[in-house]
Amino acid sequence: MRKRTTDSASKYPLKELRVLFLHGLESGMSGSKAKQLSEHFTTHVCDLQVSGTSLRKRNSFLRHGLFVMLPLILGWLFVTLIIHLFLFLHWVFIFISAFVFVFTLGFVLKAHIIRVTVARTINGCLSIVEKDIQSFSPQVIVGSSLGGALVVFLLKRRIWRGSTLICFAQHMVSIG
Repeated sequence: MRKRTTDSASKYPLKELRVLFLHGLESGMSGSKAKQLSEHFTTHVCDLQVSGTSLRKRNSFLRHGLFVMLPLILGWLFVTLIIHLFLFLHWVFIFISAFVFVFTLGFVLKAHIIRVTVARTINGCLSIVEKDIQSFSPQVIVGSSLGGALVVFLLKRRIWRGSTLICFAQHMVSIG
């Protein structure tokens, strides 16, 4: 009778395969896909520091969006102050007129604001991934959701040319 071995190498012969995992927008480093990959492969989960709304995350869409809109907000305050100083109008009227001006400008620049916000977030994530590729030397990169879109950018920019697996890649604005 043949003896059964239960060590990790015989149970999972691909345990030596080095996998870099890029998670989705809100799933983070401790999601179920990351855990499953870690059980079967030598896995490094990239900490993308990305979120839709958390200001604590370095690559937060909201955080980058606020920084992109900061000149509009400061412009609104400047216009309000200038109108008040030179026209001596009531603050309520000034506040409303300046808000309408900046809101209109913001509406006109909406596409630009979105494009720059997405570009900053994606480029921030890609710089983290590039460092992890250099330090971890993966054989395969797996990207899920937003991570899948990042893998597409890695391939497009020729940062990565190896084996890839993309799961549910999000369609992203082309930022080159």
